[in-house]
Amino acid sequence: MDSERTRLFLSYRVRARDFVHAGDAARQIKRALVRLGAHPQSVRRVAIATFEAETNIIIHSNGGRIAVLIQPSAIRVRATDTGPGIPDVDLAMQPGFSTAPDWVREMGFGSGMGLANIRRCASTMHLASIPGRKTCLEYTVIPEKSIALREQLKRRQNDFTRNRRPIIANGKDRPAQIDEPG
Repeated sequence: MDSERTRLFLSYRVRARDFVHAGDAARQIKRALVRLGAHPQSVRRVAIATFEAETNIIIHSNGGRIAVLIQPSAIRVRATDTGPGIPDVDLAMQPGFSTAPDWVREMGFGSGMGLANIRRCASTMHLASIPGRKTCLEYTVIPEKSIALREQLKRRQNDFTRNRRPIIANGKDRPAQIDEPG
């Protein structure tokens, strides 16, 4: 994923109650990221978050879609579904809170950690829901290579600022002032 022009858009249908195919979208997205040469930590973060979003659609909705836009600077995922929605998004974001029925918990799902895991893996996350209609979850993972590059540039900027000598202005040793745009 070296070229800034590299873009890949993928979209997957997720069916309600289809536990046999749970994780298929996450696996295919993971495979695409590996083929594109994404950093292993970025691949892991996207795969975990996408698996959690996918199982939430399977468990709690009437079905939906996961779409991903892969770029060198960011991996953006949108998981949308139709169904009951989330009446209290803030409560749903609390680790351990679950509305999964007992039969889902007996299968090993529905621990209430899905949204918390997505938040932990994502660089940014936004969850919106219309109760009785739909839910939309969007999250972004900034690839480790981009984070490392940004931090390296920041360090270089700090080094430059720290080692800069004052500019001589009007014959006096003092830094030039830069007016803020107003």
